[in-house]
Amino acid sequence: MSDVTDKPNAGEDVSEVDPEINPGWKPLLWFGIGLMAIIASGDLIFDLIINVLGFLGDAIFILVEGSEELFIEDKLEDWFELSPREAELITAWTITPLKILLGIFVLRWLWRYCRTKLVPRVIHWIKKQLKILKLSWSFLWWPWKGVILTMLIGSLFVFI
Repeated sequence: MSDVTDKPNAGEDVSEVDPEINPGWKPLLWFGIGLMAIIASGDLIFDLIINVLGFLGDAIFILVEGSEELFIEDKLEDWFELSPREAELITAWTITPLKILLGIFVLRWLWRYCRTKLVPRVIHWIKKQLKILKLSWSFLWWPWKGVILTMLIGSLFVFI
């Protein structure tokens, strides 16, 4: 069995191909339950994503702007007897370019890490899971396929 699209032979043992792949009922059950859970909690997942993005935006704002407002500008006002506007201008012209340069380097490092290590691992894991699902589905006897499809479609109607 050289490709994911190949069907296994009746005498071929799947565990000989890849010891981690073990098709059966369990992957199909996990897939069906996970699909139903995602559909049922779609609104909750959307609200969670919006809240997490809002929290990240606030955290980035505090990291970038909060350090200037709380520490640097106040110290500059005290040490050099400057007005708040002058202290704001000094930090804007001196510290902001350094923060932008640091942000560029951090984003560049994240991009390289994701492209070389994270994304290939995720793609490999997804391909393996899809292969397990496909093999589990191909090993099922045809009446069970109809029962599973009917149950999935019925549960989707209930959840939607």
